[in-house]
Amino acid sequence: MHEFSLATSLVDLVLKHCPQDEELESITVEAGPMRGIDPQAMQWAWQAATDNTAITGSKVELIQQPWKLHCPDCHTDFVANDMFTNCSCGCQKTNPIDSDTLRLVRLTLKEPATLCT
Repeated sequence: MHEFSLATSLVDLVLKHCPQDEELESITVEAGPMRGIDPQAMQWAWQAATDNTAITGSKVELIQQPWKLHCPDCHTDFVANDMFTNCSCGCQKTNPIDSDTLRLVRLTLKEPATLCT
């Protein structure tokens, strides 16, 4: 399960960038389709990787990106649901581009509790 190694790397990154006086609610991660991340496995991995850390109880939101393909014949870049999609020009030799990305795009902090007086 490679999701656990991704989650532990993300934990290290988040701990570096999360303000120390704030409580983390969630992170948002974008992943290209070549990463092959299973959303449920990522949830479990995040929960295990954050256990007994300063960000225990936070959630991970995974945004899976579609395939981005390039056509060598007409030099068009396009988005597809499948890596083996032909270009609209008829070319069958499209190549994936920017499909192996993994980006931490957002840290969402919890709102501070307000006390009633």
